[in-house]
Amino acid sequence: MKSSLKFQFRIYLPDGERLTEEKIEKNKAAACRAIARLEDIPGGLTIEDPGRGAATHLGDTLSVLISAFCLTGLAELKREGKIRIDFFDHDEFVDIELADDRVSLSGDEIAPQSYPCDKYMAAAVSCGERYVALLREAWRGQKQHAGEIATLEQELAGAKGALKTIPNRKRAESKPSKAGTTKNQTKKKSKR
Repeated sequence: MKSSLKFQFRIYLPDGERLTEEKIEKNKAAACRAIARLEDIPGGLTIEDPGRGAATHLGDTLSVLISAFCLTGLAELKREGKIRIDFFDHDEFVDIELADDRVSLSGDEIAPQSYPCDKYMAAAVSCGERYVALLREAWRGQKQHAGEIATLEQELAGAKGALKTIPNRKRAESKPSKAGTTKNQTKKKSKR
């Protein structure tokens, strides 16, 4: 059976509305206007394998989630074999391990999951591409976001590089993720 692994992000607006990728696509202009007004982008990321009935739901500052799970974190995972991602808005973590052509997730508040490495990496990079494209469109002409877009585009290039060769790793020692440093790059002080 073919894996249908997918990563989907959602954005939490201040009025309580949750913009799923589907809602964003249905009315992209309105979604971009709403996103352009946000200082920080709270949201969530779902890693889902409908064929197995398995899903992992994560919530945090969305740029931090996307960077850690879909961009910078992938290159680190390829290099290190195992990383720990600490959440930004709350005290939880996720360990991600690449071993025996599988990517395994475990941590606080999530059920352990394991996915084929090639499917996981491809779905993660695809999600990262969609997110970067959305922010590029929403923030078009906003000079205050130019540095963040440039950083996300560099991270996306690194994630695409991680797709090229995926080593077959045996179990590795856990190391703190450098993707967590992205928190400082993407998190701005709220004016609210």
